[in-house]
Amino acid sequence: MSTVGFKYDSVLNNVNELALHKFWRHILLPLIGSFLLATYAHADLSPMTGAEVAPNIVEINVSDAGVQVLLEIYVDDLPVFEDLLPDGWIPGGTPNRPSHQDRMQRFSELGLSIRPENGGLLPLEVVLIEPRERINRNSPLAGKTDAITGIRYPTAPDDPRVIYAELFYSFEGTRPERLVIAPPQEDDGNARAPIGMIVFDRKVAVTDFRHLSTPAYLTIDWQDPWYSRFDNPKLRRHHRDPVMTFLYAEPYEIRHEALLRVEDAARLVNIDLDGSVVSDAERQRLEQALPNVLRDLSPMTVNGEAVVPDFDRMSFLKAGASGLTYLEPGEDILTDVAIVGLIYSVPTDIFAKEATVTWSVFDEAYPTVPGNAIDIGGPFFASLSPENPVLTWTNYFKKPPYPAIEEIAVTQKGSAVPWPVILLIAAIAFVSIACLLLVFRKTSGRRAAFAVLSVGLACAATIPLAQRQAGSAILQLTQEAMMKLSNDLLTNVYRAFDFRTEDQVYDRLAFTLAGDVLEKVYLEQRRALRVEKAGGAQARVDQLDVTSVSQLPATASGTLRLAVEWRISGTVGHWGHNHRRVNAYSAEVTLQPANGVWKIQEFDVLSQDRKL
Repeated sequence: MSTVGFKYDSVLNNVNELALHKFWRHILLPLIGSFLLATYAHADLSPMTGAEVAPNIVEINVSDAGVQVLLEIYVDDLPVFEDLLPDGWIPGGTPNRPSHQDRMQRFSELGLSIRPENGGLLPLEVVLIEPRERINRNSPLAGKTDAITGIRYPTAPDDPRVIYAELFYSFEGTRPERLVIAPPQEDDGNARAPIGMIVFDRKVAVTDFRHLSTPAYLTIDWQDPWYSRFDNPKLRRHHRDPVMTFLYAEPYEIRHEALLRVEDAARLVNIDLDGSVVSDAERQRLEQALPNVLRDLSPMTVNGEAVVPDFDRMSFLKAGASGLTYLEPGEDILTDVAIVGLIYSVPTDIFAKEATVTWSVFDEAYPTVPGNAIDIGGPFFASLSPENPVLTWTNYFKKPPYPAIEEIAVTQKGSAVPWPVILLIAAIAFVSIACLLLVFRKTSGRRAAFAVLSVGLACAATIPLAQRQAGSAILQLTQEAMMKLSNDLLTNVYRAFDFRTEDQVYDRLAFTLAGDVLEKVYLEQRRALRVEKAGGAQARVDQLDVTSVSQLPATASGTLRLAVEWRISGTVGHWGHNHRRVNAYSAEVTLQPANGVWKIQEFDVLSQDRKL
């Protein structure tokens, strides 16, 4: 067994002597065994393929003075980072262990190495090292299997224990133009342990989470951190352009959305920002001036007609580990880091045929601007320039990609009086007539009149039964028919919310809802479809599955009362990013035919469970 192995064996055997014994007492013997010889060959992967939940995580922050490193070391990989561990953590003494200074120099060279491309090693200081539990970076899909590809989404190790280390590599007054960032490596060049990495240059994200599997070369733009870049094109953040424009085609809406860095937005409206943080007064001036200026500089057409879009909203964002996120209330708006997003919308009565936006905001720093035309089929990319400034979306769908909202006809017709009831009345009438014939032969006129009256009352007594049976005849549906009916009606309700104006939504809901339930459903579902992380934007339901339907005793004549369970999947997309929500519901729904179509008379949601 190696010396390192004996040291960790000693840690395990003397765990009760350590102040951190509670943290360490579950470390398993494999920590000192064959894992010391394991190698890892992890390629650079796209986001959400495992880098953000890798066993070891490193966050790198470049500043004018040096490089700060925040490191989470997985307990099974401690031998790879052994040089960082304090002598006091090794029970029984460390007579043969190199000095702290020698270990820091060796770690700078052979451990997590961060050095100028044309220079020596950077001096390393361990600012803090302590046991912790890893930060939970699991996505909502972690551990689940993709229904289409069958691929299981990666998840963090089950064991949450890590050693947290805060390191600092000093530039010693000389800022390098390029840095080399390398993981601990085997002789064959493979990383000794899997490491997920994210890099910031003066608070600007240079990458999203990526695997650090080989040395990575970073060019630093000391004038503007936005333009710092890795040589490897896979080591990039998703949002890497200072200005972007998007044209969204929704079922009954065309949206133009734009992203600009705050300092570029301020320049566009002739606002001089004084410092590195936007003041409250500067923010107010931006919010007042920018929406109208950008609308004038990016005219729109829908179906060949010039339109003036409604200004929807303006938000301040930042690019980070989770892509674009909204700034928290009170969070500083950094002039060279923060991004401002604007949304303009044009309601339409039908799914449009074509839409355009003419972009005219260009600069020496961004002579071309990426444009994205987005519909349910996906994004269509374009590179806009002063010579080619028009971003066009064209409807290529041969048939509408969204189901139409239509009244659901009552297709099962039953008799006004069902056959069993008709036969019953006929039998009563037959017997009565027979009796009457006998009565007329044997009795006087008065007695005959009394007999006729009695027969009439007997027949009249069957009328309420006939009426009840007539109503229930229409409402007796098969299980398959109830499933389809529930799916069609619920789909109508959710599709109504694809419209954007209040009148449009109410008019479409009225195809399916009746009475007081119209307002109730509108308010409840409007609230349920709000996506908090997308700034309150409304999700569009793109899939609805009724999972269970059972018939309940009706509470009123001529109604159908159902217990329904269903699941919806909804998305909301803004600025090139999609957020997904999956909700499961159960409800009691009362239906009634009205003028030949089904209407929901009552709608009581019993439960709502967010699945994603």
